[in-house]
Amino acid sequence: MQTTEPITQLHLAAGAVYAVTSEEMICVCIRSGLVWVTVEADTNDYWLRAGDHLHVPKSRLLVIEADVARGHDRNDCQLDLIRIDQHSTALLTGLTLTQPHSALSLAV
Repeated sequence: MQTTEPITQLHLAAGAVYAVTSEEMICVCIRSGLVWVTVEADTNDYWLRAGDHLHVPKSRLLVIEADVARGHDRNDCQLDLIRIDQHSTALLTGLTLTQPHSALSLAV
């Protein structure tokens, strides 16, 4: 059986922070908004926006912060955390974002 249903659906208000350590590999899937992501033992941080995905190895602390919109009161974000098992990995192949935030420019 392939598991692609979200294990957690999150709605983060601008500036809100969510942290979790999963016992399984997960995929962070951004549905709306802009988030800053850092993963334990990864030297890169990531900016993810709607449509972006990031695979996170098991047993790593994952920290997600919803971006505070410049010039706006709110920039709420919606995202899913999806469990990745050996059967569903093939469904998510190619969705990993590999560009760290230092290489990504954001318009202000």
